[in-house]
Parts: sequence; structure tokens; C-alpha cells
Amino acid sequence: MSLATASRALGQHESVSDDIRLRVRAVADSIGYVANMSAQALRSKRNAVAVIVDDITTASVAAMVTAMQTAGRADGTLVLVSGTSAIAQRTLHALRVFRGLNPRAIVMVSGGVDAEADLREIGLELADYAAGGGRVVVLEPTPWLQFPSVGLSQEALARTLTNHMTSLGRRRAIVLAGSANHVAFAARARTFVRELEDSGISPEHISVLHSSNDRAGAESAVRSAIATQAEPTMILAASDALAIGAMRALRDLGIEVPRQIAVGGIDDSPMSQDVFPGLTTVRQPFDSIGREALRLAVSADVTEATHIELRGELVVRASA
Repeated sequence: MSLATASRALGQHESVSDDIRLRVRAVADSIGYVANMSAQALRSKRNAVAVIVDDITTASVAAMVTAMQTAGRADGTLVLVSGTSAIAQRTLHALRVFRGLNPRAIVMVSGGVDAEADLREIGLELADYAAGGGRVVVLEPTPWLQFPSVGLSQEALARTLTNHMTSLGRRRAIVLAGSANHVAFAARARTFVRELEDSGISPEHISVLHSSNDRAGAESAVRSAIATQAEPTMILAASDALAIGAMRALRDLGIEVPRQIAVGGIDDSPMSQDVFPGLTTVRQPFDSIGREALRLAVSADVTEATHIELRGELVVRASA
């Protein structure tokens, strides 16, 4: 048997019969041979998918990546992950390194890079990779990232939360929008404001607060707003992290949730169940997003226009 045949057998190549594959595997096991998956990825794009994320430590990203890795193990796909902290140059560096590994596909789980010039450069890099036969999948399509995509309508997520909050009869609102440059958060905040106004709430009774996209930023923004504005009766946050930061500020100020101010977020992160009172939120099916992203990455019948849209689910807890 040639070395090339043995290599194909260990790589699960379809040209090798089951009998030869089993014989080679038995010999490999007897000598303690372990396949170098990184080297296999370098040689062939058949079994490697590269994933670029902003922050692997966030619950939503971790859930998506875990789902991709679980699905990948089931069909022999190696899932490689790089976190870039939403910094454009790190994202470009990760893209170029991954392109050198010749993966089957690149999945962009990244919405934090927002400058148009940076998105254009990233888009051109991805387009060049796709032109060479690679597959690109994105979670946040933009004019510069027109590739097969999977995700949820940000407007639908925000509308679901707003409909619930306005049904409570509250008439003065704070919208916690996070960073003005965050694509998804900006879409949610715009929808919050539009739906609040459509429900009959006067624009002067709606306050939009921008902050960093974490609990500390939201806490500081809410403290300042409560000190300088008429007290709201509800807070709609673009994420659970922002909502939880708001609840911490309200607790420290002696304001009761939900009796005085109702609070709602989006994500249904693990934190939303652990805070007191439990956070009303809109659940995003992150594991399903991850599985569908990997399926798009490896499926043959996918076009640039392919988009899979999943649905969020309202989860009502004690905060609203």
C-alpha cells in the first residue's frame, strides 16, 4: 500500500474503500498514531471551516461556536476560531492567516467593526477569497458583506420586546442603545423608538442613551439619566448586558423593578436568569444559528443570496 493511499484512508477520503480504511486505522492505532488536523487543514480545504468572532468569551458567541464545533465533529469538519475584539486590523490579520490555511469556508460572526472603510477592506478580502473558490458565511450582512447569511431580524427582535413593554401601560421610556456604531444594536434602538412612537408615546417621553456595550457602561448611563431627567417607567435595552447594568443602577438608587421601572433586554443570556428579579428578554437561538452557519459553510446548494432567518422568542420574567 502506498503512503498516499494510507494518508487518504486516515483522511476519510471517499476514494478509499471501507476495508482499506479499517486496516489502516487498525495499524495507526497499534502504533499510537494521531493525525495532525492542522496539517490536514493546510493540505486541503475539505474539512476546515474558519470562524472569526469579536469576543469568544460572550455567552452568545460561545453558544454559536460550541454548536458549530459539535456539528463539525459529527461530519468531520475542523472548526478553527479566532477572536479579534472587533478591531479591524485584527480582523484583517485573522482573515489573511486563515486564508493561508486554505479552509473550506470562513464564517464571520462579527458585527463590531463598523467603520465603512474597514468594512470595505474586509469585504474585498472576503470577496477575493470567495472568487478563489472559498465559501463565506456572515451573520450581519452589510453593503460590503454580501454573502450567504444566517441570523435573526434585529427589527423583529426589538419589535417583540417593545410590544410586550408597551402592553404594560408604561408611558415614559429609556432606550439603552449601547454604542452608536454597533450595527445590530443601532437597528434595535431605531426599532424601539419607532415602535414606541407608533404605540402613541410622545417623542419627548423617549430618551435614547448611548454607552459602551457592557454592564458598566449601561449602569453609568442610567445613573446619569435618572439624576437629570424625569424618572422613566420602562427601560428597553439592546442587550441583556445593558439591561442588567441598568438594573444594578436602579437597585443602588433604591428604585424598585418592576414596580417603579420595568426593564427588558434581548438575548436570553445565562445572566438573565440569575439576576433578581429575573430579566424579561427576547431569546435568540444561538445554538441554531451556529448549526445553520456551519451547514451553509459546507453545503453545495448555496448561493450569494441564500439567507436563513430564525425567530426570537419572548421570555417573560419578573422584571417586566
